[in-house]
Amino acid sequence: RTIVSKLLLDTLNVHFLGSQAESKKCTEILEILISDIDTDPENRKESPLDRSIVSLLPSVCRSLELLRDDEDYLLLSVTCVLAISFMVTPKQFFDCCESLEPPKKTEFIKNLSEMVYWFVEGKTYPKNWFAMLMFQHRVSKRILALAGKVLDKRINDNWNDEETKMWISFFQATLAYLDSSVLKLETCSASKASTIKDDYGDMRLSVCAVVKAMWARIGKNQAVVVQSLVKDFLRCSLIDQKEISTLGIELYFSAMEREFTT
Repeated sequence: RTIVSKLLLDTLNVHFLGSQAESKKCTEILEILISDIDTDPENRKESPLDRSIVSLLPSVCRSLELLRDDEDYLLLSVTCVLAISFMVTPKQFFDCCESLEPPKKTEFIKNLSEMVYWFVEGKTYPKNWFAMLMFQHRVSKRILALAGKVLDKRINDNWNDEETKMWISFFQATLAYLDSSVLKLETCSASKASTIKDDYGDMRLSVCAVVKAMWARIGKNQAVVVQSLVKDFLRCSLIDQKEISTLGIELYFSAMEREFTT
């Protein structure tokens, strides 16, 4: 069964980005395969199929574009992306990225970032699907952390246009996460805020740390992306949460200083 499933997954990787009809059928098959394994990263044992399933992540992310006009299949595809992203270990994610050619790796991180941005903008589940929205944000936080670790290992001084777009997309996704209406505890009722804190904590704070660290890491390349991000920094500074607003102010003045000295 393992051998047959692996062959099937390899076949899916070939056909996921074909026509919309192929993408739909591949999504159905992938959902069945994922439902047959335990995706909890804390309690599960690694399956021989894990590497093959994780290797589908770049294709599944791109297939979202093909399915955005079909609500039923779009939600099924989103569920598959979330399940894979939830189960993947840091090493599996890093190996998946390293298996891609540099242009494909750049495209993958950019697509992941755009996907997270799309998630936190509320383009998937209805607003009253609280549990699914919180799970989506929990997984999105994990995706940003994993992507940040991959990016941290490929800092260089000479970015081409695609790398610049990738970095802009990454920062825009992290900053949009900080401004997500779903996570604004300060605007929730006391009981809802208490429930979220008890179950999830303030998930924005760990993403704050990712933004701060990665902005510092890109150094002089800040000048390349600053014009595309200054509005996001200002929006971040207006969020009614001390750590986030302080970060926004620091990023904004850092951006102004970088632009002035370049």
